[in-house]
Amino acid sequence: MKKAFFALPLLLFLLSCSTDDSTINGEYVFVPIASVELPERFINGNSYDIEFTYTRPSSCHTFAAVQQELDGEMVKIGVVNLYREAKSCENEELSVEGSFRFVAGNQEFYIFKFWQGFDENGESTYLTIEVPVTNSA
Repeated sequence: MKKAFFALPLLLFLLSCSTDDSTINGEYVFVPIASVELPERFINGNSYDIEFTYTRPSSCHTFAAVQQELDGEMVKIGVVNLYREAKSCENEELSVEGSFRFVAGNQEFYIFKFWQGFDENGESTYLTIEVPVTNSA
């Protein structure tokens, strides 16, 4: 399951499709999510803009997508950047803000797992936050 989350075949296919003759030279990589702003609770059926901050490793990394994997009440989130090597890359880390839309469904709660990188054993680490869902304000 962990490896499946980071397998990007469909995402890569969709992002590399083009209607013109230009090609994208580079590779898609996950970048660590540093922080997230979530509401204290969701209301069933409402949509929310979830704001986050991620770490862009260099000026050669550009935002590509937010990958969401929903499995019942578990929601895994990863930020994908396109890395294109260039002579003028600045290898200075930069905090970048972004957001994605989430619609609360008919669950009692959601457990969000925001990808933060790998530990010393090569295992994925996550910022984990549980948010309850109610039926009214």
